[in-house]
Amino acid sequence: MSTLTELELIRSSLEESRKSLEYANITNNRLVEELSALRMLIQMNAEEACSREAALREDLCRERKERENMSAMLASLFENNASPSNSAWPQQRQLEQQQQHQRTNQPHQQHRRSEQAERQRKQQQGEEAESAIPPRDQEGGSWAEVVRRKPARQQAAQQQQQAQETRAPQRQATAGPSAPQSQRQQQGLQSQPKQQKRRPRPDAIEVTPNAGQTWDSSYRAIRTAAEISDLEGVLGIGRRTSRNRLVMELVPGTDTTTVYGRVRNVCEQNNIACRL
Repeated sequence: MSTLTELELIRSSLEESRKSLEYANITNNRLVEELSALRMLIQMNAEEACSREAALREDLCRERKERENMSAMLASLFENNASPSNSAWPQQRQLEQQQQHQRTNQPHQQHRRSEQAERQRKQQQGEEAESAIPPRDQEGGSWAEVVRRKPARQQAAQQQQQAQETRAPQRQATAGPSAPQSQRQQQGLQSQPKQQKRRPRPDAIEVTPNAGQTWDSSYRAIRTAAEISDLEGVLGIGRRTSRNRLVMELVPGTDTTTVYGRVRNVCEQNNIACRL
C-alpha cells in the first residue's frame, strides 16, 4: 500500500510539473512574439529616423545654397548701386554749395536792386524837371537873366516833385485795396454765412444711474413709466454716452420745464439721478 501511495504522489507531482512546464512554454512563446514585435517596431523607427535625417540634410543643403545665392545677388546689387551714388555725390555737393551761395548773396542782391531803383527814380525825376524848364535858347537874355531865373527853375522842379508825390497816394486810393486785404475781406464774408448756419443744440435730459443700478434698468424704468407715456413724441429715443449715461433730447418748441419736471418725478421714484 505504501508503494502505491508513493507512486500516486510521484505521478501527481509529475503531472503538476508537466502543467507548469506547458505554462512556462506558453509564456515563453508569448514573450518571444512580443520581443519580435518590439524588434520590428525598433527597426521601423530606425528606418523612419534615417529617412527624416536624410530629408533634413537635403533641406539644410538647399537652404545653404539659397543663402549663398542671395548673398551673391545682394553683393552684386550693392556694387552696381555704389558706383552711381559715388559719381553723383560731387554733383549733389556742388548743387548744395550753389544753393547756399544764392541764399547768402540774396540780401546783397536785393540791396543792390533797391539802390538801382532809387537811382533810376532820382534820375527820372531830374529828367522830368529839366524837361519842364524851357531851354536857354528859347528863353533868351543875358547871363544875368539866366542867373535870376535859376531859383525859378528850382522852384518849378520842387513843385513838380511835390505833385508826383501827391498823385501816388491818389493812384493807390483809386486802385482799391491790396490783394491780401481783399482776400481777408472775402474770407470774412465767406465765414459769416457758415457761422449763421450753425443751429442751436436742442435741450436734453441726462439720466445717471446710481450705485447698484445699470443703464438698461434705468432706461426701462423711464421708458415703461405710465406717468410719462404720453411724452413719446416729445422725448427722443435716447443714446448711451461713454460715461454710461442716458441722454434724451427734446423736440424743439417743447415746454422744457414741464417735461423735465415730469421726468424728474419718475426718476425720484426709482432713485435715479437726472439733470437738464
